[in-house]
Amino acid sequence: MSVNAIILAGGKGTRLKSVVSDVPKPMALVNKRPFISYILDQLIDFGVEDAYLSVGYRHDVIMSYFGNRYKTIRLHYVVEDEPLGTGGGIRLACETAISDDVLILNGDTFFNSDIQSLISTHKNSDATMTIALKQMDQVNRYGMVELSNSVISAFTEKTEELKDGLINAGIYVINRKQFLDSTEAGVFSMEKDYMEKRVTDGVVFGKELEGYFIDIGIPNDYHLANGYFLFKGLKINRSWTLFLDRDGVINKRLIDDYVKNLQEFEWLENVPQTIVRFSEIFGRVLVVTNQQGIGKGLMTESDLQEVHDFINDEVTSRGGRIDKFYHCPDLKTKVNNCRKPNPAMGLQAKEDFPEIDFRKSVMVGDSVSDMEFGRALGMYTLFISPKSDEFDAKLTDFVTTNVSDFTSILQ
Repeated sequence: MSVNAIILAGGKGTRLKSVVSDVPKPMALVNKRPFISYILDQLIDFGVEDAYLSVGYRHDVIMSYFGNRYKTIRLHYVVEDEPLGTGGGIRLACETAISDDVLILNGDTFFNSDIQSLISTHKNSDATMTIALKQMDQVNRYGMVELSNSVISAFTEKTEELKDGLINAGIYVINRKQFLDSTEAGVFSMEKDYMEKRVTDGVVFGKELEGYFIDIGIPNDYHLANGYFLFKGLKINRSWTLFLDRDGVINKRLIDDYVKNLQEFEWLENVPQTIVRFSEIFGRVLVVTNQQGIGKGLMTESDLQEVHDFINDEVTSRGGRIDKFYHCPDLKTKVNNCRKPNPAMGLQAKEDFPEIDFRKSVMVGDSVSDMEFGRALGMYTLFISPKSDEFDAKLTDFVTTNVSDFTSILQ
């Protein structure tokens, strides 16, 4: 028998009022589908047959939409007449679930990871609970989890300090009987009143997992989720074209300066391997880059060619390819310059490779002008930002902190 799953689906989505209608947060439409449907699809992939939805606020919306089945999963509803908190809601659902171990998921987060390995780790240990952990560049919004030899030793409160660390990814496995025996019915927090109080007992385990993590709790991240599932649904293949900006996407950007020669060039992390992966997925991989340093006399065309030859050789030596580099040496002040956001480089690429369909193309860049360039030609756009929290939703389909993350979407 597979494990039963419990999904916490009673959130109001108060902070999403500006972007979604008055529905439970898990029912917020993401790429034209209720967000919770992606969670249910993930559970199907991992063999879950029964899911218990812990519902409260506007539970009628969820129940009328899904009924008692979603594809191959039987759906059971556990209705909270009054809010019970995360712990109380889970406990109420555990009274109805029947499997020995129960998989629990937040209805407003999605972690594209190997849940089956989490379940296996839990079953092979003496843990009362095993929590999925995710390494994040900035844990201030979530709080941090301290892990020692697979056992969680502490939960750290949210803080204003920006630092990297492990977070609770909102997915965990618990021993149902132990949980029921050690808790009482009523209102309580799973995080504060259960997890944090048991870390000293050494029975709360953690497992770090890889994969893209989404929390739709605030408008910016809701927009990110739309972009993530948009790209997941595009079925990108070799009939598609990838356009890459260079500085800030392929190599480190020099602030208020230009990469004028090979000595100043520095790869961003994992980019050569990532371009190899892109060349396996996309029919064409092209680089389009503004190079005003040439127009200013700070570098020559030969200097630029040396850098591009180096990039190409490094990618080729790993089995990948870049089909062509396009650059514009014009100054911003030049009338009718070819610099992005002017679509000139894209149009030249179309002339060189007539099979390019801009409607089946993606522009990856780290500036507004890159996004405008993509939009002007009818492409999908992906914005690279160290923070992933500031972008123009009208110009940008997806935001991530580095180009390597894009490959996880395309798996």
